Amino acid sequence: MFGNEKHGLFRSFIANRCRNQNGRNQPAQQPHTPQPEIIKLRVRSARAMRQAPSPRGFITLGKFNLQVTDDVTIFDCSLVKAPDGNVMLYGPTQIGGATTLSVSREARREIIEMALAALGMELHVKSAA
Repeated sequence: MFGNEKHGLFRSFIANRCRNQNGRNQPAQQPHTPQPEIIKLRVRSARAMRQAPSPRGFITLGKFNLQVTDDVTIFDCSLVKAPDGNVMLYGPTQIGGATTLSVSREARREIIEMALAALGMELHVKSAA
């Protein structure tokens, strides 16, 4: 496409987009800018784990599903208490130990608090940052 051919196709595209159902021309409307959704994280299916500490002293406190939106859920997240008292958040395990979940410090702390509450644990622990 060279010169006028390109502009002619563009004009016909715009004209077709501006026609209403009766075939009359209407001015092109500005695209609607969606408002950002407020994401409300939820902890689902929390289950406490009763395991002995690992040889290094780490204890899995529980597993849970993290519902990010109504359409997105992350399954089998884990809370692990370290020997120093920090509670760490892990995403689902993957073959080879690759990282499957990455969240900001603030979101991680909030998720840890929600998961502890869902597990019925009122540990006064510091979350690993």
